[in-house]
Amino acid sequence: MAPEQGGGLTFIGMAAVCWLDFKQKIFSQVDTLSLFPMGGLNLPSASDLGVTRFENNILRLGFEVTSEGRRLVFETHGKGQGELKGNILLTQARDADDMVMATSWKENPRAFYYNHR
Repeated sequence: MAPEQGGGLTFIGMAAVCWLDFKQKIFSQVDTLSLFPMGGLNLPSASDLGVTRFENNILRLGFEVTSEGRRLVFETHGKGQGELKGNILLTQARDADDMVMATSWKENPRAFYYNHR
């Protein structure tokens, strides 16, 4: 996410899909890093706007806000970690709260981790 889009790390991006099986106590995660995205993901400025997409040879992610809710579409391409594929519609009450966390790094108080939930 670029600074003009609300903050974040512009030098590295991470995309990940993780499946948790609580009954069997196992998980499968596929993740990837992209170097120097510099705002290239074009993330929306608010959590209730727009479309976010990411794709490379390891995984494909899509997150879109629609009138029905938020649709999360994902597909991983194995790489020894198994394959995961899904299309999930997330809904919530229109008046539900959301939160933004900007946590500075101990080593550099001018750098921070940005998370909007």
